[in-house]
Amino acid sequence: MRAPERADAPGVTTTTRGDSAATSRTVPLRPLNYHPAMAAARGYWSWLGQRLWLSQPGRVLFTAAFLAAAVAIAVAHIQGAREGGAPLVVLALLLAGVVALDAVGRTLVGAVRRLV
Repeated sequence: MRAPERADAPGVTTTTRGDSAATSRTVPLRPLNYHPAMAAARGYWSWLGQRLWLSQPGRVLFTAAFLAAAVAIAVAHIQGAREGGAPLVVLALLLAGVVALDAVGRTLVGAVRRLV
């Protein structure tokens, strides 16, 4: 039976056998769903919250708008459209609108909570 890891020695677990306690080296535990892509997604998610100050619904809306715009640009390019930089300008305006909408929404929610 293993005891929980000690805070002073990461990666060391204490195993009890009868009266004596013996230590054994183990690999540090990490979540079962650990994958480099999941780590990148968590980093992106926290970046949206820290740098752009987006709420969780705002992060979802921002990600959906970004993916939809990227797909629309790719489809237009595949169909032969040559618009230059116009799609990127529209993408930037769309994402700025999402950030502004989230800020207004958070402000309204805060005001309503203060009134109630």
